[in-house]
Amino acid sequence: MSSTQKPEAVFRPDDNEHLGFVLSVGGAWQAQTIFGYDFATLATRDDAVREVMKNGLQILKKIWQYYDSSDGEWYPCLLKEVRTDKVVVIRVNQLGYQDSEISILYSITRPDATSLVAPI
Repeated sequence: MSSTQKPEAVFRPDDNEHLGFVLSVGGAWQAQTIFGYDFATLATRDDAVREVMKNGLQILKKIWQYYDSSDGEWYPCLLKEVRTDKVVVIRVNQLGYQDSEISILYSITRPDATSLVAPI
């Protein structure tokens, strides 16, 4: 996060599920995942809240990439467990399939853009 302001949590009204955050940054608003990854920049707070409500959970279902510090490589992955301070991923192939030869679980504490990136 590139701001000193505190992100504002967004919850789904019908079941109070945490969907993500919104954060004011330099006159714009960032829509963020549950773990604080910026996935959209919008003009207003209301637009950012709508974006989180619409896509905050959907983006978590896509193929991401994580950085494995043990070998210095980026790998495609699916998010298996998501919390505000930790994400557990499973390595997959480029199509998102788990292959027993490459599938490993990898835990990322306080993920940021140097350890986990969203799909392009």
